[in-house]
Amino acid sequence: MLFKLRYDNNVFLKFQLTLHTAEFTPTPSQFMHHLLFVLCLVLQTPLWAAVAVTTEEQAQEATLVVSITEQVSPGDYETLLSALRAHSGRFTRKVALLDNIGGSTAEAMRIGRLLRETGFDTRVTENALCQGSCVYVLAAGIKRQVRGAVAIHRPAHPRGDSYSAKGLALTHNSEAYFQHMGIDRAFYRALLEATPQRPRLLNSAEIRRFNLANLR
Repeated sequence: MLFKLRYDNNVFLKFQLTLHTAEFTPTPSQFMHHLLFVLCLVLQTPLWAAVAVTTEEQAQEATLVVSITEQVSPGDYETLLSALRAHSGRFTRKVALLDNIGGSTAEAMRIGRLLRETGFDTRVTENALCQGSCVYVLAAGIKRQVRGAVAIHRPAHPRGDSYSAKGLALTHNSEAYFQHMGIDRAFYRALLEATPQRPRLLNSAEIRRFNLANLR
């Protein structure tokens, strides 16, 4: 069974194609340079999340798989909730696959809480990217595995005002959210130090130290 909602975006798809078909191996600095350049282009282009829910059966074990790609936007929580209600059977495993450039922080937290409450693991597979508010969804997994890239930055508030009443409330809620999910306190400090214009690409040691991944 398949439930799928997708809005394609040429810039993001072009980035994926270029990354997958490159004929050279970039140095870490080259990779970071190109990643930041592409992210700046992508963040200027409207995107909506593509949420897909599928079921898999192997060796008499049923797995519920959620794929979240593109960008998190208001309404995605309701889309996911409806899809999960349509797949209300018993499953041996539940896993959310992430390849997402972020978006609405508040919506990402709603999605994250839903995934935690319904017993999902989260995974960033090889060649996938989890950036910006996507880390809120990643953090929600009971078991978390990262084999792709994770880039973080502080939430972008309306008019760029990080000190508005709304911004301060979101900041407080974000810190409590990560603590509830079992993420190391140092992670939130690192997130606040990175701006949306210059996201920070985490290395594998940092991902483990921050407890964003608890599986190899």
